[in-house]
Amino acid sequence: MQIQQLFDLYNPDKFDIDIGGSCVGHVGGSDEAVEYDEIRIMPPFDNNGDPVVWDNTRPWGAVQDNIDQGKRATVNIDQYISGTEHWLPSKKVFQKHVDDICVGIFERAEGTEYDILDLVDLTSDNECIKPGNHPSVDSYLKYVRYASQITKGYGFKLSAGGEEFRMIERRVAEGDKNLTEEMCKLHIEGIIQKVAIHIQGSCMSDWERARWTRFVLTFQERFQVYDWIDTESNYGNPQNNFYTDWVPQIKMALDLKCDAAGFVFVDYKYHGSPYGPDYTWLALKDKGELRVPDAVWDDFVELAARYKSKRKMKGAKDGMILQTLYDKEYEVVNEKKYGPYKISGYLVEWAKMMLKRIKDNENLPFWEDEIDNIYDSSFVEAVKCFQRYLDQKGFPNIVVDGKWGRKMYAWAVEVLISQDTGQGHEMDRILHKWSSPRK
Repeated sequence: MQIQQLFDLYNPDKFDIDIGGSCVGHVGGSDEAVEYDEIRIMPPFDNNGDPVVWDNTRPWGAVQDNIDQGKRATVNIDQYISGTEHWLPSKKVFQKHVDDICVGIFERAEGTEYDILDLVDLTSDNECIKPGNHPSVDSYLKYVRYASQITKGYGFKLSAGGEEFRMIERRVAEGDKNLTEEMCKLHIEGIIQKVAIHIQGSCMSDWERARWTRFVLTFQERFQVYDWIDTESNYGNPQNNFYTDWVPQIKMALDLKCDAAGFVFVDYKYHGSPYGPDYTWLALKDKGELRVPDAVWDDFVELAARYKSKRKMKGAKDGMILQTLYDKEYEVVNEKKYGPYKISGYLVEWAKMMLKRIKDNENLPFWEDEIDNIYDSSFVEAVKCFQRYLDQKGFPNIVVDGKWGRKMYAWAVEVLISQDTGQGHEMDRILHKWSSPRK
């Protein structure tokens, strides 16, 4: 099939999608030609605090490579050790694992020209309900909630639910909950921002692809949830089935409006893995050498380049890790600390000072109260006004919710810098001193 026919036939809506690697780092590598990688970071310690066999050096190297190249990455937070043993960590151990990942991403983003919250998102999905993993859907839901309590405080988008459709169906037949349905409920609740799926195995025939596409569309339409991501697309040898298998999987991801699709071991740089199995049979490349005709690789790269999402990139504030502040009838939730409590202090005062300076410089009708250190309901409304102002100015990913977190600090600094009063750079330096992840 001519590549232009592929574009016209399979993506008539010209939908944007990031196409690239899945399981990158441990048993796969990254390639500069593709636009996306899903990278798995495993828990480094067991519940007793003892090191586990898995080595995270290569996955963290892949995260750094993606940030340096401006390639989108989904960092996979695993709940258990795969390959050698399976165990579910305690809440404390798991949340420390999630927190370490969030801090590690920010540390590797210092100095980047990209908005790290736009470039990197998180998922907690590695085929959760297969035998030997989570004993039930409810067990998995509990860990997704654990992860969300941490990721929200840093501003990262979180997806969850990645499992093969046949396994979801099997668990329902055995009397368990429907995983896809539960993920849609978590999305509506605000626990996750995207629903993750694994398309692999669902495109062995046109009939199967149509069946599983309808399966997902049913939940999209029922719950009106349209934020989906395909974190794992294929698990087959690409030498003889790129056009018959991989391309239909891209078609399915497009039909479901997934914003990314990861293909296992797009560029396989390493022979075997830390625990032994040789996955080179899955690779488009083995140690840099193509295992498929040049034309096949060129078509895949062209698909990745032409379908890629056109994200707005704003300058990131290096290493900023700040509390998310929000008042609801004087109960303030600091999501990074996992619970509600009343808060007052310099971060609230600082936010009010920044907003007042922006208001005074441009005579904007944000807020009239004096500066103090209490995040009260009048300031919630002021923040909402500021967020609407940012949205009108074209700032990306603005949600009008009255919450002031890392992103709002960053955009407030950028507005002050654009006003050219000298205040923005001064506040930027002080914020970095207060919020450094190495503090």
